[in-house]
Amino acid sequence: MLGSNVIFEKDICIWHPETVSIGNNVYIGHRTMLKGHPKGKLSIANNVWIGQNVFIHSAGSVDIQSDVGIGPSVQILTSSHQITPRTELLLNSPLEFEAVCIETGAD
Repeated sequence: MLGSNVIFEKDICIWHPETVSIGNNVYIGHRTMLKGHPKGKLSIANNVWIGQNVFIHSAGSVDIQSDVGIGPSVQILTSSHQITPRTELLLNSPLEFEAVCIETGAD
């Protein structure tokens, strides 16, 4: 879903747009990456400002509520590797997923 009055600056990348929802009056700065994921949802509500070079990975789901400002170069990650002494390679370790919620009015 894409709301009205959404501004995408230059060089925005969106993966899995079917998992991304963007409300009204949203600004997304240049070179921002919205990494949607089949395992989770990325929801951006109304009146949200996202600065340039932001990276959001939503495998565990991300909910950005209304009236939120996210500064430049912020990274929001919803997955991490389970590292144990028996893990030889990071890439071979299992992933953990957690949801992130940025509540109304946060900046």
